Amino acid sequence: MGSIPFQMTAALMEQFGVTCDIDLENQQIRIAPANYKPTNITVEADWSAISYWYGFTALAEEATITLPNVSEKSLQGDRVIVEIMGRLGVTSTFKNNQLFLSKKDAATELTWNFKDCPGLSSNRFTCLRAKGITGTFTGLESLRIKETDRIAALQTELGKIGATLTERETGCWTLAPGKVSSEEIIINTTTIIGWPWDWRLWQRSLILKLKARRLLINRIPAFGMI
Repeated sequence: MGSIPFQMTAALMEQFGVTCDIDLENQQIRIAPANYKPTNITVEADWSAISYWYGFTALAEEATITLPNVSEKSLQGDRVIVEIMGRLGVTSTFKNNQLFLSKKDAATELTWNFKDCPGLSSNRFTCLRAKGITGTFTGLESLRIKETDRIAALQTELGKIGATLTERETGCWTLAPGKVSSEEIIINTTTIIGWPWDWRLWQRSLILKLKARRLLINRIPAFGMI
């Protein structure tokens, strides 16, 4: 079983008085008859959207970013971006319901299981390529059944910027960023990226603008029509 977003749904239901019995071992969900009860809740900030600010912070030469209305506690699986990007050079500080992002030294490699946060992988892979960091990953199985086959798309698109994503054994993927140097970025002043019609792959390409003088994106999709 891949990511289990229904656990967040179950937690929200419980806040309104309805209990869900989740049996992962037997792959069963049981919900007894109950009535929803009124309650006060605060809608969380979207951690998937927040993850892109982490990418910008990691790739910028200098950065101090403040994101308002972000709670340290969250039901969202993508909240784990705090730990992932802590290894890729971003410090997260929570204070007064705000999130402050700043830069620090990054690790030289990253090993991560994306089972509970597969949507974060494409943005992280682009960040790893731009920073010249190698990676070993598992938990990517569900990417093949998204808006497009994101694994195949990532292999194609990362290849256009000099990186390789290979399955060295079943379910275990390795990202090799290729040669990364300031000379390469300066000489290759135009980077062209095309992809299947997939909004997340489109978004993750934008952070590359911090590493190239010019980022040309072709075939921008009309999302409202697909």
